[in-house]
Amino acid sequence: STGTQAFFNYSSSSGSWSNGWSGTRQLRMDFTTPVSRVAIDAVGDGSGDTGRLEIYNAAGDLLARYTSDQLARDAVETMELSRVEGDIAYAIAFGHMGTSVVLDNLRFGAQASTTTGEYGEYSLPLLPAGSYRVNIVSPTGWSVTTASGPTIATTLASGATVTGLDFGLRQSDATWQNPANRYDTNNDGFVSPIDALLIINVLNAEGAHPLEAGVTPATPYIDVNADSFVSPIDALHVINELNRAVGSGEHAAAGESTSSPMNAASFVVEANAGSKTGPEAMPPSSPLVASGEATLVNQFWAAEASRSAMSANGDARPTRPERSSLPLVTRQDGRRA
Repeated sequence: STGTQAFFNYSSSSGSWSNGWSGTRQLRMDFTTPVSRVAIDAVGDGSGDTGRLEIYNAAGDLLARYTSDQLARDAVETMELSRVEGDIAYAIAFGHMGTSVVLDNLRFGAQASTTTGEYGEYSLPLLPAGSYRVNIVSPTGWSVTTASGPTIATTLASGATVTGLDFGLRQSDATWQNPANRYDTNNDGFVSPIDALLIINVLNAEGAHPLEAGVTPATPYIDVNADSFVSPIDALHVINELNRAVGSGEHAAAGESTSSPMNAASFVVEANAGSKTGPEAMPPSSPLVASGEATLVNQFWAAEASRSAMSANGDARPTRPERSSLPLVTRQDGRRA
């Protein structure tokens, strides 16, 4: 859990604040617009604590409840409930059976991310209707083979089914990436803001675009993540490395790539709602749940794309593919309730 987004309650009799929630001190969460999903972490406040989450509709009817396992002190369990109908008006969380728990990390609305199964299948249930840009961010050593590049635009209608949101990847030679230190784009032996600026200048002049394969370029090495595309994510990788180095008091020199390596079989897909562009575009703030929700279901295979489906029931199960695929991490940014 976060440890920084815990909820506190105030006792007027003692004049003090507490982060313990029990059967007599319950946290009620009311939503401006009914939502489809609620999740909150129960953290053990002692030994053998039990968390309880209940969801209700606007009429006050109990829709479902979740009871955690017994928790040791500081042990965490995510309590999560969802409804395809999107009719959760409020939720109540507390320590159950005479125990007290800490409540942290509230999330609500359509699921923002998921991890694929071993065959590349994934599901993002309960998406609201709207326009999305689905973007794949490939890790070091992999390049996108999809003709459209790492981004696909799509529109999701209420209760609709959408297919074909697939990408292909292959391991690349990474000729546009600095072999000594991928963050050192100008190859001067240091990682500095100029390395990010060089990429930004290319993007301003030419936009995001694929890079010619089999070419060993002169500096700058602008393909930081080695996906054979230059895009804003390349500059972001450098900026994140600069922030990490400053935060740890380090000075990143060439050959000292200190970031944790990504799993070569891990891919990120972002589905960004709204009209903004770019891999980090975020949607405007507006109600999450649309009338009749849809579910994004897709399959992702390296070097070969599969069929995918988007269903409205939130419980789609893709057909088991005949060949193995690489797992990926997906993310969908919907409009918050």
